[in-house]
Amino acid sequence: MSIKEFWAKALAARLFPLSIERGTKRPIGLWENNAYPTPEPDPEAVAVGIRCLAQDGVSALDFDCICAASDTYLAIMRRELGNVPVRYGRRPKFLIPFRCDGPIAGRSLALPCGCRVQIISGQFVAYGIHPDTQRPYEWEGFDYPWPVLSQVAVYGLLSYVGINATAEARAYMSELDVQQQGPQTESERGSVRQYVEWRLSQLTQEITGLSEGRGVPIFNAAASIMPAVHWGLSSIEEIGAAVERAGHSLSEQRGGRSLGEEITRAFSDGVLVGNPLVRKLQEYRTFIAQAVGNGITAGGATLEQIDNKTFQPLRFVVDDLMPEGFILFAAKPKVGKTYIMLEACLAVAEGSTFWGKQCAVGDVIYYSFEDNHRRIQDRYRALRPNRDGNKSRLLAFTGDSAVPRVAAVPGEPCFTQHLERELCKRPETKLVVIDPIVAVRADQRDKTKGLYQVDYDNIKAVQRIAMKYGITIVGVHHSNKKTDVQDAADMASGSTGMTAAADGVWIMEPDKARENAELTTQMRDADSTTITLAKRRIKGGIKWEPVEDAAQVATHNDIERRILVAMTAAGCEATILDLIHRCPDVNENTLRVYIRRMSSAEKQLIENTQRGLYVPRGAQPKTRPEGARDLLLTAALPNGSYLDFQAGKMVDVREVLPHMHNNDRTPVHEGYAVSMDAARSLLSLFHEPAKLLKDMESRKLVFVFDKAVLIPYVAGHVQTSAAPERPFAFPWTLAGAMQQHAEKMPWE
Repeated sequence: MSIKEFWAKALAARLFPLSIERGTKRPIGLWENNAYPTPEPDPEAVAVGIRCLAQDGVSALDFDCICAASDTYLAIMRRELGNVPVRYGRRPKFLIPFRCDGPIAGRSLALPCGCRVQIISGQFVAYGIHPDTQRPYEWEGFDYPWPVLSQVAVYGLLSYVGINATAEARAYMSELDVQQQGPQTESERGSVRQYVEWRLSQLTQEITGLSEGRGVPIFNAAASIMPAVHWGLSSIEEIGAAVERAGHSLSEQRGGRSLGEEITRAFSDGVLVGNPLVRKLQEYRTFIAQAVGNGITAGGATLEQIDNKTFQPLRFVVDDLMPEGFILFAAKPKVGKTYIMLEACLAVAEGSTFWGKQCAVGDVIYYSFEDNHRRIQDRYRALRPNRDGNKSRLLAFTGDSAVPRVAAVPGEPCFTQHLERELCKRPETKLVVIDPIVAVRADQRDKTKGLYQVDYDNIKAVQRIAMKYGITIVGVHHSNKKTDVQDAADMASGSTGMTAAADGVWIMEPDKARENAELTTQMRDADSTTITLAKRRIKGGIKWEPVEDAAQVATHNDIERRILVAMTAAGCEATILDLIHRCPDVNENTLRVYIRRMSSAEKQLIENTQRGLYVPRGAQPKTRPEGARDLLLTAALPNGSYLDFQAGKMVDVREVLPHMHNNDRTPVHEGYAVSMDAARSLLSLFHEPAKLLKDMESRKLVFVFDKAVLIPYVAGHVQTSAAPERPFAFPWTLAGAMQQHAEKMPWE
């Protein structure tokens, strides 16, 4: 493998590769403040390093041990972490990389054998020639999933190899006395208890089905709730119960002691007291403090340094529409925002197209806080009737999920920490949707801040995650009721702090009927545009689609189009009740409203021929009886037989008359016959078929009997495919019966 190949492999794994100088372990040039790695290594590079700064979310345990104990330490690490990547430089020294669940402080600690282990903070060499041994660095399982560890989990892991990390842990953790700084009110105690229950349920999920590597997640969960144990709001027995629900037990042995004994010992020594996650239970922190604590902020740089940087091209999750960063999508309630976002999520998970634009294939995290699993299932099946695509790529959190808010409040961890943890678990994530964004908005606890600052801090905290991981995050929001706005972005509800912190804003403005809409996009790093959308009803839901001809949209929304199609299909004047029969899934009251609107002077889509009868404007349809007669004739079979007639099909009347008791009647010369049941079935798309048949009979268009309808040829009758043009001669008669209907014609 060449340097360029390893460099590409590191980029694909979302790592930050560095070019290493010849004969050293030092990176070339300025690298600490770079926002993105270069696409290729420096031409002078002879090795590749992996950057491990706080903003990279990567660290490593470097066991600088040259004695026989090294194999024991490696065996313990593999026992607790399972299959992990291991890098060898100068054997038996080894290094285990991992992804960070929160900030990791670099440290060098003494091993029991007298050697040392280092928690990496900076960078480590991953590929190349070791400057001391002149041999290549070696990897075992570079492609294995990297474990995700917090600072406390690292200390817990090191305690298994006999390191007394108590003093270091206390120095890193909190200077506060956890017992004295516990919850003071019933509300605070309730919040802590709620957090404990959530964390233990998470532990059960994490270790269910695991056959090895259970120790670290159990130890990490114990660290999270130990302050609650101090305050008498939880117990170690609860941890054991959560472990047993996953099919395991704290009695399992770890280095001569059971895991329960390890937790008790660490609890007594103070290692687990003051976990940074749980510190949020004791004190309120602002967004800025959280950002600094998570290593998100970076140092300044001169213009020369900025100009010399090489950046990757802007990445789009949907071509030309959704670039990386945070997008605020605002529209009025109940217009279909959720359907739009779910369709985008499905398109990214499938690697298909959204609104005709290609999507990058990848994992999707979908926070649908106003829905439950049933509603998501219904909408998914409406949008994907075949239920195809890669369904495992979409991870959904609903209103039942215990997802924290952006800012830490008593009893809850922070949303940004939760999201980073999920992103570490799913490194192929390309899109995150938060619907609605206010569900993770922080409470305005700090009254010294205005609404603008609070809104800005909320969105900025999430936006930093999008930029850090190079993904797209969409926050769904409501628009306000303003009508006299100069800028579409001003229609987003709330202060301008939300739109100011976002990388892009989508504003969707539906028409009064909510059948069409204009989607205006305002982006920082991509072209802004306006897209005309039309609503299309699908089985079980709706779907918004872009349309090219905006001029037609205003007069042809979904319901209007269906009414016009129904009128055209009738082939004649139609009543409202006719249209109700032809549009069964449109509410009757809605259809009546649309009929009035479409016939108004403003729309002028349809017109009245007479009271209660409507036709498309500009059309010259036949009367209802004529249209009904044409509908019957289109079902005619010129070569039909009496058996076809009995089967409900139209046949030549001469094929039927020999079977009738008509000895005293003159035979019919030309015409068709159909059974009464078949005629009613064919006319079922009209309202009141029986009444329509009587109307047709009064105009001599048909002759109606108990079990048969006879249709004569009439001079001037329009040619149809079923009734080819003939030299008509009116009338043909059935002596007596045609004149007075005194007798009904029985059938054999």
